[in-house]
Amino acid sequence: MHKYSSQWPAILAACLAASQPLSAWAKDSPSDLSNAAEAKLNIQLDLPAQDLARSLIQLGKSQNISIIFPTRLLNGKQAPAVKGDYPLEKALSALLKDSGIEYRALSAKVIRLQASRSPSDPQEAPFHYGSMEEISVIGRPLTGSRLKRHDLSGSAPVDIISAPQIAELGVQSVGDLLKFMPAVSGNSTSTSIGNGGDGTATVTLRGLPASNTLVLINGHRIANSGFAGDAVDLNSISTDSIERIEILKGGGSAVYGSDAIAGVVNINLKKEYNGASFNQYYGQSSRGDLNSLNSNLSLGKDFDQGNALLILSHQQRDPIFSRDRALSANADGRPFGGSDNRSSGVPGGRFTLSNGNVVTFDGEGGFRPATSEDLYNFAEETSAVSESSQDAAYAFINWQLHERIELGIDLAYTHSQAQATLASTPIFTAFSQEDIVISKDNAFNPFGEDIQDARYRVLEGGPRLQDDDSKSYRSNIQLDGNWQGLDWSTQWNWSRSESSETLSGIFDGRRLQRALGPSGQCQGLDIDGCEPLDLFSGQIAPEQLSFISTQSRASGFSELNEFSATVSSDIAITAAGASQALGGIVYRTEKTKFLSERNNSFFVGGGVLGNTEGQRQVKEAFLELFVPLAKPRPWINMLDVEFAVRHSSFSDFGKNTSPKAGIRYRPISDLLIRASYAEGFRAPSLKELHAGESASFLTLNDPCANPANIGVLPGCTELSDPSLNQFLTLNAGNTDLKAELADTSTLGFVWTPSSLGNFYLSVDYFDISQRNVVDASAQFVINQNAEFGRFQELITRDEAGNIRQVIAPNLNIGRRNIGGLDIQVHYKRLPLLGGHLDVSLNAAHIYRYREQSSPDQRSENLAGTFADQASEGNGALPKWKVSTGIRYKKQRWQLNYNIHYVSPVEETVMSTQTLRKTASWLNQNIQLSYDLNKKMRLSLGVDNVFDQSPPFFDSAFLDNHDARTYDIKGRYWYTRFNYHFM
Repeated sequence: MHKYSSQWPAILAACLAASQPLSAWAKDSPSDLSNAAEAKLNIQLDLPAQDLARSLIQLGKSQNISIIFPTRLLNGKQAPAVKGDYPLEKALSALLKDSGIEYRALSAKVIRLQASRSPSDPQEAPFHYGSMEEISVIGRPLTGSRLKRHDLSGSAPVDIISAPQIAELGVQSVGDLLKFMPAVSGNSTSTSIGNGGDGTATVTLRGLPASNTLVLINGHRIANSGFAGDAVDLNSISTDSIERIEILKGGGSAVYGSDAIAGVVNINLKKEYNGASFNQYYGQSSRGDLNSLNSNLSLGKDFDQGNALLILSHQQRDPIFSRDRALSANADGRPFGGSDNRSSGVPGGRFTLSNGNVVTFDGEGGFRPATSEDLYNFAEETSAVSESSQDAAYAFINWQLHERIELGIDLAYTHSQAQATLASTPIFTAFSQEDIVISKDNAFNPFGEDIQDARYRVLEGGPRLQDDDSKSYRSNIQLDGNWQGLDWSTQWNWSRSESSETLSGIFDGRRLQRALGPSGQCQGLDIDGCEPLDLFSGQIAPEQLSFISTQSRASGFSELNEFSATVSSDIAITAAGASQALGGIVYRTEKTKFLSERNNSFFVGGGVLGNTEGQRQVKEAFLELFVPLAKPRPWINMLDVEFAVRHSSFSDFGKNTSPKAGIRYRPISDLLIRASYAEGFRAPSLKELHAGESASFLTLNDPCANPANIGVLPGCTELSDPSLNQFLTLNAGNTDLKAELADTSTLGFVWTPSSLGNFYLSVDYFDISQRNVVDASAQFVINQNAEFGRFQELITRDEAGNIRQVIAPNLNIGRRNIGGLDIQVHYKRLPLLGGHLDVSLNAAHIYRYREQSSPDQRSENLAGTFADQASEGNGALPKWKVSTGIRYKKQRWQLNYNIHYVSPVEETVMSTQTLRKTASWLNQNIQLSYDLNKKMRLSLGVDNVFDQSPPFFDSAFLDNHDARTYDIKGRYWYTRFNYHFM
């Protein structure tokens, strides 16, 4: 705890309490920090001129170090502003300059302050720690453990992204930031996806679904997306309020509970700021689109017993249309070596007659035979990147209620909107949710026969517009204290996400049936309220269009209520140090509801989302233990173990107990060897359990469209239409689902050689084995039906052998095994041309991603492949993703150069079912910043300096590329202005 008053107590300013007794440290106190591995690395500081105690608190928190001093020492002392990159020793020296105070290192992570001694002093004066009333603790745990420990390197790897690093990358959303993290691959979502998204953004560590990555705010859960989602919407979090993001790349169920199979993303929000600042950002692509604006105001104030903070922000971004990029301008991928993926739903119509002839409107009132080139390029209408906006408010107040009790309250509100532009609605009469037939008695039918298969693109209605609107609310009240040596904490956390979606430009299926039926039953709006529809003259009249037009509406919410309590303490002190234990309990309720308005009809041009409603209660108890095993000796500089276990009881599916064990060993101070093992689980989401039947059109491969399979595969007796690749798919929840289970192991080392100064290298191996994977795969049903004749009751074909409908229920049928490496390198504070240079590299290598769709199928290694989510694929799973950063700082200037690399992947060409290999992708970004004075900074940046286009993907659902992995915006420039009022 700390106390903001004129009578500062002695402070142990740290992210954790030390793991050894102070008396043990004092016996062999080093005089400096030269042997501490983390102390050699640079610290990026931005501390204003303020009370010295406050500056030391902020330094301690940011670096997980403990700083102790007697009460009287800092009374009335002021610290100068400290801004820039410093080793820990120089940072302390800068803060203590001319203060009459010096520091002594009691260990690598514990520092004491004392009055400076004169050269004539014969020996060091004794240091008195004071009574317990004079000492307070400030701390936070690092993601991966709730214990307040003093070492940045845990038993499993953790990536840390600070607020200054976020600013240097120039990104404006959490989703865009995490998209380029090497550990992220697969089917994450964002507003960079123009069709197929819902305005939300998610993160997918290790290529696993977003439901396998647990997203926390300040270490606590929040509600999932309001669309009855099974993952947190990252668009509900403003980047302006973020202090740092911690990414645990290992199993976290023993510490955090369900969903943490791939890892944990913990977003820590700002809590301390004294002053006022305004930030303004503006950006635009080199092609004049994607105009982006971000305005942010931060207000913070210290008062006698605490501090308060308010952050307000507004963002808006214009769209990119597919037609405005060469890669995405045409759905015909043949010029790139791919397939022609244009649509057979064409303006003027395409009609299959009873004699088998296929004809199309000739533009002169007649018809001609349709050819393979009579297809529609829907990319002329669609948006590749959605238009979006966000308004956010975040407030935090900290209050020292008592010398040993601290109250923290944070409140947040976010309103996000997105609009995607989809191609004009196509009418496919043979492939709708219900039969639609153009009657021979329709007044406009020139062929005198019923037409079962008509395909018509209704350009007269204009493009479809999908408008998504989400609001999120969050509050957290937390009490922290210390009682007789026990640190305790209680918190109540509530969050709610509300979402709605409107899709306009679609058609009412029932009205379309009437309008295309016998004209005697549809004689006009003024006669019987029905207007016949003419699909044969090349132009639909406005009154006809008005009769069939409608829009779909859907809305929902997710809500979470959680109470938790923890208590921790040192439980034993030996020569090796202090053992720590932490225990806690959690009670949580989760609710979700999603309603889709159908009006007793069905939609043409839009999927039908099933209504969902469910709730549950969760009770949990957990325990963590940290035990140092040996005191320092030759070849054992450090040796400790950690254990964790969590028992969870869910009201709707059952119980689970997840253990974790980790070990850290330093044979010498420069080398850390670490390993961990964890068992994880993911409870079935409320959507997976309770979702009503939903209908959508998925891009799937029908084996029976290949002539070579006819009469060979048991389920293929007739050749289906090879031009069809989107099929009606029905999904629904399953209350009999079991939890997904996983075993996760990591093994690695961290090397910080003293001879190289500010150098850091870590290499970690990871292995994830997952079973009982929940899947609802229509492609699996189709393949099983074609190859073995199974699931006859789940697949429906018409008389011509074409798939009409596939039913894909949720089942625990899958298994996965993923293996790879994480590599991090940092080399900081290299002297260059009167300034200093920092170089960093973060890489992830996936060499194994084996997936087994069902128990009787062989597993397939998907590492280095791509299969679009619209085809029920796992997205892009590149074997290598690498991010490299170069930062050069000299006086007021700072230059940042970032490089993102994605290795080539293989995909299956839809038309030939052959493999093709895509190109690798290299994206280079640069930013130059200049401090105009102590209060103002101006930054200019260019993303994708060399205008590198994403690689072409033939099997991509839209825009010929994977928007979840790559960026189609091209060269993009931006400017940012920061002004600190005080």
